[in-house]
Amino acid sequence: MTRRHHWLPPEEKRRLTARAHQHGLTPAMAVATAFSEVLAAWSGQPRFLLNVPMFDRRGSHPDVDLLVGDFTSSVLLDVDLVEPGSFTEHARRLQDRMHTDAAHSDYSGVEVLRDLSRQNGEQVLAPVVFTSALDLGELFDSGVRKSFGKPVWIISQGPQVLLDAQVTEVDGGLLVNWDVREDAFPAGMVDAMFAAFHGLVTRLGTDDTVWEQPLPALLPAEQSAVRAKVNATEGPRTHRLLHQGFFERAAEQPDAPALLWASEGASPTASWRIVRFELPARWWSGAYAPATRSRSVSPRAPTSSPPCWACWPPAPPTCRSASSSLRPAATVSAQRPGSASR
Repeated sequence: MTRRHHWLPPEEKRRLTARAHQHGLTPAMAVATAFSEVLAAWSGQPRFLLNVPMFDRRGSHPDVDLLVGDFTSSVLLDVDLVEPGSFTEHARRLQDRMHTDAAHSDYSGVEVLRDLSRQNGEQVLAPVVFTSALDLGELFDSGVRKSFGKPVWIISQGPQVLLDAQVTEVDGGLLVNWDVREDAFPAGMVDAMFAAFHGLVTRLGTDDTVWEQPLPALLPAEQSAVRAKVNATEGPRTHRLLHQGFFERAAEQPDAPALLWASEGASPTASWRIVRFELPARWWSGAYAPATRSRSVSPRAPTSSPPCWACWPPAPPTCRSASSSLRPAATVSAQRPGSASR
């Protein structure tokens, strides 16, 4: 795990808090929305689950505050940025959703993931975490510092967590951290994401226009250029059908092998199976194409191999069945490696 962090001085923290309150938002949800916008920009997935730990120390005993331990439970926040809108609109929807999801926090996020895994038949994870400790006071108050000194290194690690973003109060300002499992991401990706994230959080405290407009592209220009190049698939169309090339090649080389395979786990000197499809010449013309279903069998084929079925071209509605007088169109021969001349 590696850590990236950015600290907003007290004055910038106050400006961010004031602007969030002006727009009917808590500072924590403003930062959570910024985090979600960055995730959506890089993943290309505008709807996803965000794992949000919640502080849950319940006053069931007078001395519960004297206990040391982990009193958190998780809520799976349904982040939905599909509908376009300004940053404030996205943040308000996310805040409303957080209130709705938190109302069901007695049924923990772990239990929800188990239910989803059973329903989908495979393990479902929520490996991206957002943790807010705002309004809980300084992360390291004067008593902690007096006893243990000044903190110089912090890291958080959790099972099945790839990215854990945290926001907390330190030295009167706002500290945002990302703890990342580095080998789970391409080189340079997390650095670019974190730069976009802390840049957006900083602008939210200094620029009123950011709140009222849809966010501009968060991807760096070079990454946007790569995506545009990969997705530039426009080009001349041949208007040819997918199977036409197959039939043309078969007409040019009617005796060439069509399919070759070797036994599973065979050595380089093991014999190969060669399947050659011999189709009547009239099929190439397309004048009529009777359906033939034939099973290719090799005397030396392993018994564990599934049968190879050839059914091409597709059958017209009036074609005869495989038990009719049509002869099999596939022949199979076995040769040693390198002995095939075609």
